[in-house]
Amino acid sequence: MPCLTPHDTQAPMHYLSAHAQGAAVSMLTGEVIGDNRNPFRSRLEWITDCRPATQRPQLHTQGWTWTPIEPMRLDDVDLPHRSSVEAVENVVLRLTGGQRVQVFDAAVRRVQTVDSSPGVGRDSRMSTPQSVQLAHCDYTPDSGRACIQRNTTWDMHCGRVWIVNVWVPLNAAVTNPPLAIGIPGHGQLFTGPCQLVYTDRTGSMNLVKDSSSLKWCYVKGLNVDEALVFKTYDSAPLVDEWVSTPHSAFWNSADTLEPLRQSIEFRCAVQWIDG
Repeated sequence: MPCLTPHDTQAPMHYLSAHAQGAAVSMLTGEVIGDNRNPFRSRLEWITDCRPATQRPQLHTQGWTWTPIEPMRLDDVDLPHRSSVEAVENVVLRLTGGQRVQVFDAAVRRVQTVDSSPGVGRDSRMSTPQSVQLAHCDYTPDSGRACIQRNTTWDMHCGRVWIVNVWVPLNAAVTNPPLAIGIPGHGQLFTGPCQLVYTDRTGSMNLVKDSSSLKWCYVKGLNVDEALVFKTYDSAPLVDEWVSTPHSAFWNSADTLEPLRQSIEFRCAVQWIDG
């Protein structure tokens, strides 16, 4: 039994089964495809609100943090204004100390349904992606490298490269579903591959297996002037560092369900240039 505090909440978290070899998901519909249509397992986990902590986590040492940021400005088709992109790049430069940062993708999520079942947040009936309710790491070593090569003109041999996710609420303080971050405990992180099948390519990420030991954390009521920032790829992790930080949306029954979360996530490439 963990040492609990008044700031802990309990919620189901969804994992890849310990015995599953992997999974494949359509990025058009969100449906599991292939022979194994039920590779996921759910377990009640304790999730700690880190806002009351005396010290915030550090991006370089713990893989995530949260920080003040200017509220995001979007145009009529949900694209961020240049000023918001620059604000995100400046935050990432400050937190990482990298020599250069490039936002290469921005995705808005407007959650429309109360649904606690596991999924990758894709549903062709919805106007935007929904919440990803699977414990996952955005990239594998190979898919992270391919993402940098696909979305930048950077030379990967010029220095260490990260991909960083900057996650910002759009409409109000997030009640449901918030985003939980997995903190490494003692022992190995067990993962299994998940194929992400698009119309023109197949990507991959790692799903956390239910045999893994993680401490789950979140920031209660993350607001429009705050950003959750976490590393999702590292081209040259040091000893005991992770290539990609585990995370998952979750439904918090101890909090109000309304308003449902609206958020934007920026994917940023960061490079430290050798020499």
